Amino acid sequence: EDCLDPIYLPDGRVLFSSVTAKGRRPEAALFACRPGGSELQRLTFHTGLDLEASLLKDGRVLFTNWRWDERSMRWIGRLLTINSDGTGVAAIRRSEQGADGRETPDGRIAFVSLEGAATDGGGALAALAMRRIEDRTPLAGSVPERWRSPFPMPDGDILAARTVDQPGATYGLWRWTASGVLPVYDDPSWH
Repeated sequence: EDCLDPIYLPDGRVLFSSVTAKGRRPEAALFACRPGGSELQRLTFHTGLDLEASLLKDGRVLFTNWRWDERSMRWIGRLLTINSDGTGVAAIRRSEQGADGRETPDGRIAFVSLEGAATDGGGALAALAMRRIEDRTPLAGSVPERWRSPFPMPDGDILAARTVDQPGATYGLWRWTASGVLPVYDDPSWH
């Protein structure tokens, strides 16, 4: 088993994903424990992979549930929340395919939209308002580019990995701002 995506919870416990390779496809569930491993508690019981956890300001945990889709032969991600005690699992938006969500300073959820996404998990950069889930704002990600791993900055900008949809293109680090996209580090010859 591999333990991934650790975060500290407000009560001092550590939340993480535990990945196992039993059966046809890997599975991952969210667990929490005290530092040192005591009081281990399994929080999720979904099929598929529960990964990419982050803490919301209200104490809930936002994570991606990845499920294998036999028809499209690819993993489909959706954003879910859960209370830190394992109760109250809820979808952010039932029809939204998304991954790698993080709360922004203004309370929105920045995430990678997976609708029509590439097989590498990249997609359009988007944001959702938590209180009005119908308010989805595309931030970036026109057809020729893909985004991954968004990280909201205190000033409202978003640091993320970005690539263009061309043969041999690699992901570089970019900063999304309300007025445009700025390179942070993107040196294809380094890869």
